[in-house]
Amino acid sequence: MKAFAKRILAVSLLSVFAMNAEAATVSLGYGNTDLVANPSGGRFTDLYNFVLTGLSSIDYTVTVFNENLSVYTAPTFTTISIFKFQDGAAGFNYGLFDAANNKILDPSALSTGTYTLKVSGITTGVYGGKYSLDASVVSLPVPEPETSLMLLLGLVSIGTLVYRKNNVVNKI
Repeated sequence: MKAFAKRILAVSLLSVFAMNAEAATVSLGYGNTDLVANPSGGRFTDLYNFVLTGLSSIDYTVTVFNENLSVYTAPTFTTISIFKFQDGAAGFNYGLFDAANNKILDPSALSTGTYTLKVSGITTGVYGGKYSLDASVVSLPVPEPETSLMLLLGLVSIGTLVYRKNNVVNKI
């Protein structure tokens, strides 16, 4: 019975410490803003720099908008690309890079440091290209030692009371 009680105590301690971790979500502030890239057409590179002060993960989405306008010139309609990126791999690229300009393939566990979201490409539209960037950073949970210590002291106190109660019952 004592071995079972020790196992229960160990499992409850581990679960309490694991649940004690807290995480915070922070938006980079770029939101779903439509960003016009290089209105004159041609190559562009947009850099969004940020600094992480602890273990974090980042989730980002880049959406491309191609907008066309149909103009009637007798006897047919002509399509004009208002916002468009060149087709192919060079037309539109984006990624997350560290301070040494290495591409981050797994943004789920980033350490402390400076990072850059880089969006680049070639525009072919009359007014360049248009895209939306949505990014959020989530700091990974880190247990607070003060809270864990208070929980541990509480469990030790309860264990001591149970132990004393069992010893008093056994002596009678």
